Amino acid sequence: MADWLDVWSILGKEQGLELDMLEPVRMTVGGVKDPQKLSNLIPVMWVSSGLMDQGELEIHKQFFLGNLFKEPLVFYPSDYMPNAGLRDTLKYLAQMVRDANERGVESLAKQVLALFTAASMHEYEDSYFRGFKGESDEAEKKIEEWLAEHQPFRFAWHRRSRTLGPNQSFLESMDFYEVLGTERPASIKELCQVIISGHRRVLDQYQLVIPSFQYEFRDEFESDLLDWWEDLQAREEKAAVQRQAIRDARAAKEQLHHERLEQKRRALLSPEKRNQEFPPLSWQNTSNERLQELLFEAPMTELAVRFSVSEAAIRKRVKSAGLSVPPRGHWLKKD
Repeated sequence: MADWLDVWSILGKEQGLELDMLEPVRMTVGGVKDPQKLSNLIPVMWVSSGLMDQGELEIHKQFFLGNLFKEPLVFYPSDYMPNAGLRDTLKYLAQMVRDANERGVESLAKQVLALFTAASMHEYEDSYFRGFKGESDEAEKKIEEWLAEHQPFRFAWHRRSRTLGPNQSFLESMDFYEVLGTERPASIKELCQVIISGHRRVLDQYQLVIPSFQYEFRDEFESDLLDWWEDLQAREEKAAVQRQAIRDARAAKEQLHHERLEQKRRALLSPEKRNQEFPPLSWQNTSNERLQELLFEAPMTELAVRFSVSEAAIRKRVKSAGLSVPPRGHWLKKD
């Protein structure tokens, strides 16, 4: 069996996979308050291929909307890496980037291939098709020899990578079915084809990005980003007003329902109990000052019963005397 890189390159071309497709994309991200701190926190990250296809402007927008950017010019990540496995994976990728920067290495594609391959081999050895392992010894040995020469660190950390890497495995049963139409490889070549199929699947969904952060917005994005942010804030404010209107309408509906239930309850009381619970009041002899106090002691429906007048009469007097009434929902909250 030839060198793993040669095998990978030959079989990869059959599946439309070239080594330079593993090279991380370098991207400048502006609008960051503390670029150095952010560069130390996130020297490398996974970005979905769908988002990459939309262009860097859209990626900037998603940074502002997601856990990365809480607001313009203010960034301190909290939930960027959702699990310990992903943090470990990105930690090793980050070390690859730092080492490459220190040594002046231009390409990381081979080291990324080493990471993909080590993950695939761990998953194969851990879970898949043990009956073929004897026949696959030669391929595994050659791949391990290549990894020993090219990996920038030991891959013993790598466990099932559906909880690592870009949140999925580098080798899954679908890769066997997609390439072979069966779940069992019959030759070393087929095993290698399946491993490469897993790499192809990951790259179809994710791209490694090495960000370079800066305080200033990039000139070509600044106007569009600021206009987009202002429009977003305006839409959020409008949505907040609509949500408050819905809450107010719901509170008013509940208050009306409560008042109607109270009216029905009072209607069932005997005259003696009604007078005992709601002592009658004299409409003519009650001063405006006392009426103002009563308005905050009992609902207007109750005062109407005690004054033996309509609510409309009370509202008319309140308006003419310039009295204040409790805000909407007051009695509902009090109850």
